[in-house]
Amino acid sequence: AWRYRDYVIEAFNDDKAYDRFICEQLAGDLLYPENASALIATGFYRLHVYDDEPDDALQADYDMLDDMLSTIGSVFLGTTIGCARCHDHKFDAIEQLDYYRLLGFIHQVEPYGRPHQGGGSRPIGRITRWLATDSELTAWREEKDGRLRHLETLLGQGGVDAAGPIEEKIEALKKLGPPFEEALAVSDRPVEDQIPVVRLRRGDPRLPAEVVDAAFPPLLGKTKKATDPSRAELASWISSPEHPLTARVMANRIWQRLFGRGLVS
Repeated sequence: AWRYRDYVIEAFNDDKAYDRFICEQLAGDLLYPENASALIATGFYRLHVYDDEPDDALQADYDMLDDMLSTIGSVFLGTTIGCARCHDHKFDAIEQLDYYRLLGFIHQVEPYGRPHQGGGSRPIGRITRWLATDSELTAWREEKDGRLRHLETLLGQGGVDAAGPIEEKIEALKKLGPPFEEALAVSDRPVEDQIPVVRLRRGDPRLPAEVVDAAFPPLLGKTKKATDPSRAELASWISSPEHPLTARVMANRIWQRLFGRGLVS
C-alpha cells in the first residue's frame, strides 16, 4: 500500500498529466509494461478489503470486482455504480445492464500472486523479462555499493571527510525503484481461462442470467460496444478529452478541497 501512496504523492508533486495518471492506475501494466511506476499505479485495484481465504470464493470474487468497479465510478466519474449490481434504480444514471457491461472491462482481473485456479499459465514471458530486469538491477546495485564504499575507504585514508556525500549516494541507490515483481499489483487471466461476463439476478453469483458484452454506458453519450474489452480501453474511454465529465469531477473535488464547498454539491 505504501508504494501506491508514494506513487500518488509523486504524481501530484511532478504535476503528472491527469489523463496519464488515470491510465497508469487503470491499466499501467498493459499500456506501460516496462515502467515500474506505472506497475505500482495498478495498486489502485487493491484498495479494498481482500480475503485470501474466503468461506465463499465465488461470492468473494464478485465482491472484489464490485469494490473495484464502484471505486472507479466514484473516483473518476463521480457516480455511484455499485447500487446497480442487484437491480435498476429509478433515478440512477447506471442501470443493472450498464453495470455488467462495465464489469466486462475488469472481469478478468486477478490480484497478482494469488494462486491461479485455471488450467493455463500466466503470461510467463513478460514476467520473466521483469524478473530478469530486477536481477540485473540488483547486481548493478551491489556493484555500485561496493565501489562507493571502496572509494569512501580510500578517501578516509587520505584524511578527506566525504562520508556525507558518499552515504547520500549509497542511500539513493538503495531507494531505486522497487523490484518489478513486488510492484505488480494485478494481472489478467490467460485468454484460455477467461470467464464470460453474465448478468446476475439480484447480484447473486449463483443466479446467472444472460451473457453480457463489455460496453460503455450512456453516462457520457450513447451506449458504445467495446472493440477491445480490456482495462486499457476502459482507461482510454475515461480519460478521453471527448468526455469532459472526468475532468469536471476532479475540478469540482479540488474546488471543494480549497474552498470547502464544490461547484456542484
